[in-house]
Amino acid sequence: MTNSKKGNRYNDEFKKKLYELYQNGATTSELSIKFEIPQGTLYKWFNGLQPIKNNLSGIHTNANELKLMEKRIKELEFENELLKKALLNEKIQQQ
Repeated sequence: MTNSKKGNRYNDEFKKKLYELYQNGATTSELSIKFEIPQGTLYKWFNGLQPIKNNLSGIHTNANELKLMEKRIKELEFENELLKKALLNEKIQQQ
């Protein structure tokens, strides 16, 4: 497996491959040594990639994806408020 390192960052595909190795029995210690990545970093990645249990929506997701969805919801709520204000201002100007 080649190291997909870009600067000091690793892409999501590389992180998922390491997580798969971990799920298949490799220890964080082994992965840390083999790929020269601190164990703490691996734990952080793996915690973000673990599926969320008791997901009521039935959608399979993980903490990283959930965080992105929450961010997008906030962006959409903000955009919605701006559009509401713009519509209200337009109605006031038409009167």
